[in-house]
Amino acid sequence: MQEIPALREPIAQRVFALLNDRQRRAWEIDEPYAVASSTGNVRHHNEDAGIIVRWRQSDARERNTDIAIVCDGMGGMQHGRFAAQLAASVFISSLLRQPRVVPLRGRAQRAVLSAQNAVYHHLRGDGGTTLTAVCIEGLNICLAHVGDSRAFEVDGDGRLTQLTRDDTIGAALNRSDPDRLDFNRLIQYIGMQTNDDDAILEPQIIVIPTNITRRGFLLTSDGAHSAGRDFLTRIATNAGTAGDLVRRLMNVADALGGLDNATALFVPDHTIVASTIGPGISLNLLAATGEAQVWFSPSYGLDDQRNALSPSAELQKAAQSPSPPPPSPPRPQPSVEPRTPKRSPSTNKRSTRRKKNDKGDDPAPLPLQVRFSEDGEDDA
Repeated sequence: MQEIPALREPIAQRVFALLNDRQRRAWEIDEPYAVASSTGNVRHHNEDAGIIVRWRQSDARERNTDIAIVCDGMGGMQHGRFAAQLAASVFISSLLRQPRVVPLRGRAQRAVLSAQNAVYHHLRGDGGTTLTAVCIEGLNICLAHVGDSRAFEVDGDGRLTQLTRDDTIGAALNRSDPDRLDFNRLIQYIGMQTNDDDAILEPQIIVIPTNITRRGFLLTSDGAHSAGRDFLTRIATNAGTAGDLVRRLMNVADALGGLDNATALFVPDHTIVASTIGPGISLNLLAATGEAQVWFSPSYGLDDQRNALSPSAELQKAAQSPSPPPPSPPRPQPSVEPRTPKRSPSTNKRSTRRKKNDKGDDPAPLPLQVRFSEDGEDDA
């Protein structure tokens, strides 16, 4: 395959690799976080991409970040699945690499535009995807949205409030008619051509205020929320945990015919400033296809971290200089270690984390540096 410049960055590579695994139906649960996805009963391939990213810095906990994102590749296009994976990978990488002096809202908008540029410049209109993401950084929360995937606020009683507006003809006209299929047509998506003045991507970027009664956020592709908000509210009200919520949504989507791919993920709304996974800097990736953990050296400073993830000032100056500069010593690279699930008593919330395939078998690790859980069947 042709080299993709947007995937040269190591974080984007790791996210894309995790999302590239294929399976019919799977979930990954690490309470209170959960992700689930199902191919459904009609389609042969799952073109959804859903992932939760947890960035932790033990020496700068105010920089701790949660990113939850759902991308629904457009099935009518040749490369919908690839577009979804690429958009999610580039959005996450762009958001984490930008300087923290820029407000979260501005970084989220730039990350959406980076995803748009990467998908369009590589596929040239042969692939498109929706993108809905919730970004939680310390006490700041921001929502980014393009397309018809949805983000809901879940309160303490399980009631849902939709935060996003669908980018469809029907939503633009404020009309709903099940007999008018054209009302579901997207008016904008990631990967659309934006060279003309009449086609400018306008993502919804929303700053979410603090709410002490909020339980968290639910993100869904259209295959997961097609049952309607009342149905979703009943499921959320009766679900005791995040894992129960996303699993039940998959069960309902398949029971209603499984006409489309369905993906749902839940991320809690809580003060993550005091939350840490371990010493130094760590990046945890949680997707329906598995879980990966990337550890950075505890000796990394914030400046070293930024240089490790983006071109240094010396390299940028060298690119503009007519003569090459003297070689500099290599920088330490992030180390990747396998993550082995802990066996803990039932009183420990980590003991609720489990994943089974449709046959009920325990997942087996793939022979990689990072341990990936594998579920279900290959839909290729």
